[in-house]
Amino acid sequence: MLISINPANQHDLDILKENFRGFVREFMNCSIIGDKGYIDKGFENLLRQGKVYFEAIKEIRQTLRVCYSLATASENMIKSFIERTKYKILNKLRKSIETNFSKLVAMFSKHIHAVSKKGLSVKLLLFTIAYNLKVLDEVNSIK
Repeated sequence: MLISINPANQHDLDILKENFRGFVREFMNCSIIGDKGYIDKGFENLLRQGKVYFEAIKEIRQTLRVCYSLATASENMIKSFIERTKYKILNKLRKSIETNFSKLVAMFSKHIHAVSKKGLSVKLLLFTIAYNLKVLDEVNSIK
């Protein structure tokens, strides 16, 4: 598991670049979903060379444009439909992740006392486990 605790004023892309080798080792042959603003084309190509694939979530209206690089209109319609469907699914996934992350943060205490980064990491992992157990309990109580 790759965990990095950094100052809030440090940009996520800078942190990713600093931890590039560990990131590639951890996520080789995986697709990473994220915001377009968190990556640049050069770094995206570097990730791709390490067999890590970054999928930027675009707004759905951006995917409605027809791609004119294909030869026929029917190919354009298929490409457009696939892109729209793909980004609708990715946007639903993103919303789910953001909602669950907000619920997880709401469970945290306002102040976490930790003497070291390792201690803070353990506390954050325990909060995450507690949240997952809570969700599991809610799912089981529905059945």
